[in-house]
Amino acid sequence: MSQPQNMKTGSKKTSSSGRARTIDARVAIARLYHYHRLQQEAALRLRPEAAQYTPRMDLYDDAALPHVSAMLELPGVDRRTLSLQVQGAKLVVHGERASPLAAKLHGAAGAGGAGVQGAAATTAAVPHMFKTRELKFGSFHREIDVPVGIDTNQITAELSDGMLLITWPRTSTFAAGRANARAA
Repeated sequence: MSQPQNMKTGSKKTSSSGRARTIDARVAIARLYHYHRLQQEAALRLRPEAAQYTPRMDLYDDAALPHVSAMLELPGVDRRTLSLQVQGAKLVVHGERASPLAAKLHGAAGAGGAGVQGAAATTAAVPHMFKTRELKFGSFHREIDVPVGIDTNQITAELSDGMLLITWPRTSTFAAGRANARAA
């Protein structure tokens, strides 16, 4: 004799032998969760680690102001790893952000005698240990179009609290031309 079906916790399925069997909803959800987690882990293992990433940026260009400003989000970046260069009509920001976790893992591995060289090598050596990987570490690269009328010899940059503020002053001839255009 079959047991009564609890509609809140189970459902009926027909097996290959034709007999109905009850599957608990909690078991079905747990199986789906486990399957989804396995799919995510497999995707992480198959996905190559990005060689470079692009930091987020805000660019502020108000024609009424004598300068243009850009702010890049670079938390955890050491100013010694930053490079700013003007290449043609672009300002190129390049640098590297090391993983604090990798440094800790490297220190623990070094204490055990099985050291791995470099923070990037440590995280690359154990990618299967990361169940979720959303933070970006390693080399970054950002190219910013330099607006017309900018004095590229006077670009300034300041890194404070993980934010890089870059300021470009406008050339005096561009500012004078802009003032004449407004007066006309």
